[in-house]
This record gives sequence, C-alpha cells and structure tokens, in this order.
Amino acid sequence: MDAIKLLRIWILLMPIVMINGFGAYFHINNIRMNYNGATDFCKSIGMELAKLDNIGLQKSAEQYLISQQITEKVWMSLTCVGLPCQWDDGEILDWANWENVDEPRYECVVFEEIFAFTWRSRRCLDNYISLCIAPAKPSFSLLSGLYNFYEASRECQAIGGQLAVLNNPVAMNRVMNELYGMTITNDIWIGLYGNGTNFVWQNMAEEVSYTNWNTTAPQTHTGVAVVMTKSDLTWRERQMTDRTDHTLCQVNYLPVVFGMTYADAEAECLKSALHPALMRTQEEAIIAKNALNTPK
Repeated sequence: MDAIKLLRIWILLMPIVMINGFGAYFHINNIRMNYNGATDFCKSIGMELAKLDNIGLQKSAEQYLISQQITEKVWMSLTCVGLPCQWDDGEILDWANWENVDEPRYECVVFEEIFAFTWRSRRCLDNYISLCIAPAKPSFSLLSGLYNFYEASRECQAIGGQLAVLNNPVAMNRVMNELYGMTITNDIWIGLYGNGTNFVWQNMAEEVSYTNWNTTAPQTHTGVAVVMTKSDLTWRERQMTDRTDHTLCQVNYLPVVFGMTYADAEAECLKSALHPALMRTQEEAIIAKNALNTPK
C-alpha cells in the first residue's frame, strides 16, 4: 500500500429528519424477520437496530416512518429477557414509551403508528420489519495518495470502511467545515458512481436524492464516479480510471453479504464498485471482527 496520510475527522452523520435538535439517519428493512435476524441485517449494512432512548430520537423515528408510509409493527433494539430491560449495547432502560402499564409481557419490543408509536413487547421469534439507525459518530478519514476510483475504494476497505456517503446536506456541510483551510491539491473521491442508468451510493446501491453538483447534473452514467472539486468541494463526475490525490472514506461502514459462493459474493460486491474485503494483517482482521460484532 502506498504511504498515505490519515486525517481522522470525527463528525456526526446527521439526519434526514430533525426534531427539537435531535437527529438520526434511519433505514427501514422491509423484509420481515425475527429479532436476531433484524439485528444482523442492520449490522450487515454498517448500522444498528434502532435505539430510541430519548424523546428526540423517538420523535425522529416517528417522523421517518410516517414519511415512508410505514404503518406496521417495527422492531427496535430493546430486549426484556430480565428486568430492567436493556438496549442491545447493554445500557439499562431509563426512558420508555410503553402502550400499557403491564408491559413488558414478552422479551422483545416493537412500535407502530396505529398505537401512536407507543411500545409493545412481542416474542423475539415473531417476524416484523425493522428500523436501522446509523451509529452516532461515524469516522471519516481523508486519504492522500494517487488513486483511481477502484483503487480509492480498496484503500478505504483496507482501513475498515468504504468511500464516503454524503447523502444529506448537513453531512456535506460538516465535511466542508472540517476540510476548510486544509491543503487540498486535487479532487476528492467520494462513494457516488454511475451504474449505467443513475448515480448511486456505494452502500446498498442507494440512488442519489440529495446532490451538490457544481453546475448541472451529469448526463453520463457509465464509467464515471463523483469527486468533490478542489476549489469549492462541489461535485462533478470523472472517469473511474482517472487518478486524483485525495479520497474521503467513511470508516465504520462495512457492507456484508451472506449465503453465497465466493464468485457470487465477488459479483455482488462489484455491483457497488467494491471488492471482497482484504484482511492482510492482524489489525485489518480485528477491524473486520469488530465491525461484524463477533465474539472472541
């Protein structure tokens, strides 16, 4: 690996919804599965099953579900195997939004719009959709080294992440503020690329909605990816084979795919301009292990 400078930038990846100063970045998993399956799914996309431990997060989650027209039961990360109940990270429940005073009656917890988003306990083996939330403080790193888009993607993987996903204006503004005054000698790769039809984000092939183009949106969607420009950090397209001096990585985002052969897994990764993870050192293996939350 080329010598690179790592600049650790700790920022909040802020939300698609904001209520009373609280924010969160949510993703709904529409596949109905049991509680453990829901937890594993959120981890597989670099997120966590939603922990709604204050009124601000609760209201943010409610507004998000309303915006997505979700009316059915949704898993959250609370379990009540014993009392007091605990969140998945081990924190004891100290704020609650139960529907009835006799709750909890079962071990796992859902909420839904029809009951004003109050909480109800359910059996952990029941199958419901689930709400994922981004970790509170994703880590962004600015890498300096001459890479094309594919090489930049591999460099991000090598430190346990992927090219940065800047899919809302608050996250983009925070990155711009952090980079202000730094020596930027060339364009900066981010995780947006053309799939032949549209521009999509590397994680989950999410189609772009928020944009920050320096002029108009490009009309070419084949063989191109997106950089932040040296001059003002607005976006423009470049050929994936072009090399530029900087790469912005989102370090705590490790997409995972399950239940397939290596060839199929490699093909699935390539759909998002990724490659199967490289674990060439003990440090890289530990990064992957921590990302997957596997026991020692």
